[in-house]
Amino acid sequence: RNYKLLDNIDFLPDRIVHGDLKINNVRFNSKGEGICLLDLDTLGRHKIVIDIAGAARTWCNKADEGDARNSEFDLKIFESMLAGYLKTAKFITKEEVKLIPAAFERILLVLIARFITDAFEEKYFRLDKKRYLDLYEQNKAKALAQMVLYNDFLKKKKHVGKVLKDLYK
Repeated sequence: RNYKLLDNIDFLPDRIVHGDLKINNVRFNSKGEGICLLDLDTLGRHKIVIDIAGAARTWCNKADEGDARNSEFDLKIFESMLAGYLKTAKFITKEEVKLIPAAFERILLVLIARFITDAFEEKYFRLDKKRYLDLYEQNKAKALAQMVLYNDFLKKKKHVGKVLKDLYK
């Protein structure tokens, strides 16, 4: 395969973003409605597409971060997530929406590299002792699971582009 990492994301405007918009950083009420964001130490200026991609990485994965066997990009969750987001985020530009798939690829490749590095350096925030013997195995599992997610996303990328085109009219 011929991989292209130049994608124009860096030319997009900086916006105030959460910076770590994974699903467990959103507080929901009893009706299942998002009511606030948690973990605001990552709040800052960055590309909105990177924030969206970071969210999609956890929201749209059918497995947890270290589960390579069940990692799969869920198109229905992606479509629902983006439909809700674009319904209220009237500021987002067509160019930003167009670059969401590239941002998703970038965030996955960065995390794969990070987990591989963490595996060999045997470091991470903390070891999940119930699931892994050591930090090497934990980070190796996370790198492999993100590779599976990345490859599944590549297979579905054409459909993702269609979803985005349909949503951003």
